[in-house]
Amino acid sequence: MFNFWPLGQTDGGDAAGQVPVRAVSRRLASQSHALAGRGWKDVVRGTSTEADFDGVIERMAELERQQLIEQEEIKQYEKSKIGVEEDSYNFFFMRLVQWWDGTTSVNFWLRHGEYRGRFRSVPLVSLIHGCALYFIGAGIQVWVTLLLYYNSLDMTHKWRHFRAQSGESTLTLHETAKLVRDEVMTGALPNSLLCECAGTRNVKQNSCYVFVMALWVARMIPEFRMAYSMWRNIRLLEIRKDRSMPLFDTDGSTILRLDLPLKILLMIFIPVLRLFVAFLVTYAGFEFLVAQEQTGDIVVKALCMQFVTDIDNLMLKAFASEAGRRQLSQTKLYVFEDPKPFRRWGPDVWDEGVGGLCYLAIGIFVILAFTGGNGELPGFFDGGLVSWNLMYFRMQCQTYCEAWAELCEPEDMTSLRTYC
Repeated sequence: MFNFWPLGQTDGGDAAGQVPVRAVSRRLASQSHALAGRGWKDVVRGTSTEADFDGVIERMAELERQQLIEQEEIKQYEKSKIGVEEDSYNFFFMRLVQWWDGTTSVNFWLRHGEYRGRFRSVPLVSLIHGCALYFIGAGIQVWVTLLLYYNSLDMTHKWRHFRAQSGESTLTLHETAKLVRDEVMTGALPNSLLCECAGTRNVKQNSCYVFVMALWVARMIPEFRMAYSMWRNIRLLEIRKDRSMPLFDTDGSTILRLDLPLKILLMIFIPVLRLFVAFLVTYAGFEFLVAQEQTGDIVVKALCMQFVTDIDNLMLKAFASEAGRRQLSQTKLYVFEDPKPFRRWGPDVWDEGVGGLCYLAIGIFVILAFTGGNGELPGFFDGGLVSWNLMYFRMQCQTYCEAWAELCEPEDMTSLRTYC
């Protein structure tokens, strides 16, 4: 059974800011120290001055490793203050909680003699300002992203409705790419298809798309991680059961709990919307990049698209005062720490490379899934995706034009231009 003590106290006291100072935590800690103590005694007792100390060192290292693992287990039962990102989403979050709390926190802590912070009972205009930054920033992000997406649809319109004639047969984009592959040995590609292949040669290497998409994925993964972090932290905040209980700690900036309606509202408007925008921006960015037909356009437009992901930061820096941004930097959430994955294998396995490799694997999987393995998968089956078939067609045209450079890029372009 957990014992509940106020935040900032070690025993007894008021029920305010109740947090479990956990019996489980103490039990695990005591077991850890006892284990270490017994282990060291056993080590000393079983060792002579002439013994090989390699085994002793291994046992000492194992004991230390076990202690670290148990310390990670204890963290599941201990709350800590976790900061928030400085952007328009969290600025809206801070203002809404401050406005919702009103004077409840300051009155509570003054009555109990624990007042230490600078509480901000913000007026309605502060909430309006936070809402304005939030909705304008999110609206611009969605609007610009949709413009990019519809522009990419226009650029790939001909590929979505691509039809080519080969004798009496009408070929789809996937079938045309297979025909180009089959004609590599003979060089007998019809001039109409040769013209389409020559048009793809403005990007000499098909892998250019993959490398730039890798940069785009690297830019977007932190957005998903921040959305998940906010979803988890808001979800784990304690629900206020008594209206007299404060939302803020004695410092006036650490959020201890939320009312259930407020928590639901924040879950929808912060992590859920942020996750939706991240998915939309990521997908639209992929579509926009794969639609480009010049090497320079791929690189330059990928750099320009980063502007879309920074709109929320830009809104805060441009339209919030220095004091407002300082308040946001001091805002903390009092929640349980996120336990590290794979901690059973070791206390720092995730931080020592496994976590980074997992993120890298996710990024590679996303790129291969969107490009069809850089155009390799459509060689086995037609996935029905324009991005797959377009990458497949470009790859086959690259192979064909490298084998028959005099046909794709002849010195006398007159005959080819006639068909193009």
